[in-house]
Amino acid sequence: MTAPAVTLASTRGARVRMVANEASKGLQLLWAYRATLIPSLLSMGTLYLVFQYFVGGGRIVSALVADTAPALFAYVVIYLTTMRLVAGILEERNAGTLEQVHLSPLAPRELAAGRLAAALVEALLVATTVTVGVVVVVGVDYSIRVDALVPLALTIAGAAGFALAIAAASFTYPGIGALVHIIQMAVMAVNGTIAPPELFPRGLEIIAKLAPTTLGIEATRSVLVDGDGLGDLWASGALGWLIAHSAVLIAAGWAAYRWQIRRALRDGRLGPA
Repeated sequence: MTAPAVTLASTRGARVRMVANEASKGLQLLWAYRATLIPSLLSMGTLYLVFQYFVGGGRIVSALVADTAPALFAYVVIYLTTMRLVAGILEERNAGTLEQVHLSPLAPRELAAGRLAAALVEALLVATTVTVGVVVVVGVDYSIRVDALVPLALTIAGAAGFALAIAAASFTYPGIGALVHIIQMAVMAVNGTIAPPELFPRGLEIIAKLAPTTLGIEATRSVLVDGDGLGDLWASGALGWLIAHSAVLIAAGWAAYRWQIRRALRDGRLGPA
């Protein structure tokens, strides 16, 4: 191996370690606030069951829970990922360390990848715990199939892109906290957490399908509830639309993050407000 090759390999290894350190720092920050984890789990599960009680006409209908529980999983993922990204950026910004972080050799996209990885780990753990708990309590019997992992993974990828796009506004928009809650409540209302989108009026159903996670949850539900396979999803066009939708969300998220961080660096907005 030549000297330049050794240098290149060493540089790549160092950058990978720095990205891993950024993710580790995020996980340590999340662990520091672990006392809020149990209340979060209980509140999310309870709120979901309350919605199901009223939608079910005064009782919790297991068939309705079977249709909406995958949407609950997706909602918790997108909500917690967005909140953790925004909170992490704001905390470092107010502490005066955000600008220092962006003076490192890592590109903004690599720093974002570390932050995103840490936020996703927590979000997936919480979402899995809440959803499994609800399914067990209600007594829903899914036909567990490996095929469901494909639309679920695409849904998570799209949710990550959406979370990045919202978190990007943290660099320049002072009212991002309130905006996050408004957007996430809108997502919860239309992505199928409360009721399946096919029960909505036609106009609202179309809007719901454009929202993040809705297409992915419909595809996942088709596998878990209806017994469809990946071939069926592809033949119906559902998988193709989901791939395109997730790709657009990922591209938009990265583009928004890069644009906002460059704008913040240019205008000197990475320090305390």
